Amino acid sequence: MTEQTSRRNSWGPFTGRQLTTIICVLSVMLLLPVSAWATVSFTNVAITDPGGVNRAKVDSTGALAVAARPALPTKPIVITATGTPLVSGNPVPVLLYGPAAKAFGLTSLTITSFAFGCATNPHFSLLSVVTGGATYVLQNIDVPAEGTLHLVFPAPLVTTPPVGGTVSLTAEATVCPVIVSGVGIQS
Repeated sequence: MTEQTSRRNSWGPFTGRQLTTIICVLSVMLLLPVSAWATVSFTNVAITDPGGVNRAKVDSTGALAVAARPALPTKPIVITATGTPLVSGNPVPVLLYGPAAKAFGLTSLTITSFAFGCATNPHFSLLSVVTGGATYVLQNIDVPAEGTLHLVFPAPLVTTPPVGGTVSLTAEATVCPVIVSGVGIQS
């Protein structure tokens, strides 16, 4: 009866233990080349800037070399407290900074509505004026009447002049005048 039981738990001349070992060895032999190939295979990826123009490269040491982008300014700038006048109720742009031939960035602005009795919130506009007179709105915001608004730009609000030209920063307010001050950086 031992011989019959033994034959029932085997497959051909092999026992269950031998069959398990054979299957495990065959599995490892089949999967090893696949896993080895997966470890050494790679996908070719191109790293580019947001515009898709500049492409990163790997140098001879294996380090990632990226195209140098213009460094943003290191020289601090200060915009001293400047009032925005109204003439006959119309806003008059006032120069805050510039003209500058290099890029500059604002990191914070403080806007104070100083006209007591102003019932309406003054509307403040921060403008970038480039050579030739083109004007771009950088910020439009209502300032609390008889209050102060502090704007912080964690990534500097950058203004760049055209090639061979200059750029200035101006401000204006409607309804009631405001006082503007700020800080930033310039190259």
